[in-house]
Amino acid sequence: MTSSPSPGPPHNKPTASPARPSRFTSRRTDSSSWKIGSLHRAARVVDTYHGPVDKLERVFVSSTYVDLREERQEVLRTLLEAGCIPAGMELFPAADEDAWTLIESVIEGCDYYIVVVGGRYGSVDHEGVSFTEREFPYAEERGLPIMGFLHARPGRLPAEMTELEPEQRQRLESFRARVERRHCKYWSSSAELGGQVARSLIHMRRTHPVVGWVRATEVVSPALREEMTALRDRVAELEALLERSQAGGVDRQDLAQGQDKFHLRMELRFYVGELDFTEHQSRLELSTTWDEAFSAVGPALLVEASEKEMQNRLTSAYEQRAWAQAGIESPASPQAWVKTSSLDEVKVQLYALGLIERSDRQRAVRDTNTYWRLTQAGEARLMALRAARRPTQ
Repeated sequence: MTSSPSPGPPHNKPTASPARPSRFTSRRTDSSSWKIGSLHRAARVVDTYHGPVDKLERVFVSSTYVDLREERQEVLRTLLEAGCIPAGMELFPAADEDAWTLIESVIEGCDYYIVVVGGRYGSVDHEGVSFTEREFPYAEERGLPIMGFLHARPGRLPAEMTELEPEQRQRLESFRARVERRHCKYWSSSAELGGQVARSLIHMRRTHPVVGWVRATEVVSPALREEMTALRDRVAELEALLERSQAGGVDRQDLAQGQDKFHLRMELRFYVGELDFTEHQSRLELSTTWDEAFSAVGPALLVEASEKEMQNRLTSAYEQRAWAQAGIESPASPQAWVKTSSLDEVKVQLYALGLIERSDRQRAVRDTNTYWRLTQAGEARLMALRAARRPTQ
């Protein structure tokens, strides 16, 4: 198990102040690690194969082409920026039955369906039905979530962007009415269409999540998944054995504990005054006891806490004392934290004393943090230290 490095402060420097001699040391990165055994590293390796996999949704874009070139480009660009795989007539050969067979197969492989309707009905098949209208019911039959986008004012479009033949115009109106029976959006420009598509896609992803597509190299086979589960179980078993052997090999009476003192290392970073461009740094050691450190982190461990939260708890408990010991008053942009090396020392000692143990609670596979919790002995010790007593009569 490897500890995370100490956090660094933000670099929002105030506007200026005469630099002044400082007794503080120069800035330096300090980190350390605490490792209990190779089994924990093996557990992390196993988990990387079960980590999150990015997926892409495939979206079929249906519309007429000649009159909506610019609009289609806007839709395709929006989908690509949203991490989707667009599919549409750009992929197909000239309109014929072979093309329709290809269109069917592409629609079947898509996750979402978008239809954009402007002022043209489009090219038709031998039955007089446009390919756009033919694609729409097929997407419905396949159960694809559908997003419809209709031009808000088709009557104001230029003549070359509209249908002049009465029969085609009537078919277009009938098709618009069919799309309008579903939830749809209206647009008047390509830019507005792109925004409508982006917002509709966000809503659709939330209300109609799909399986999507992933790289073949990221797919875990059932056999490999079973093997990884067995490996994780074996690692957990060996970790438990390791913990028992470690605890059994230490005489806790010989360990520092209770009111025994130790030094907690902290780091301070700050500016002096409102116009100081110089970042100052102070490293110091605070004298404290193991009971006091345990009282600081213990409440967070009643359920469980990450190592980062344990570090924050220690920092909160000792921060004011650190500023006072350093003799720093009213610093600008103050930053303070317990050094990772001191956090590791506290973890090891509390673990050796049998007060804390690693949490085995199931969590998301992408969560790689290490969590700790109190043992029964730790709970009893925390109650003895922190529980309020009734006032004596």
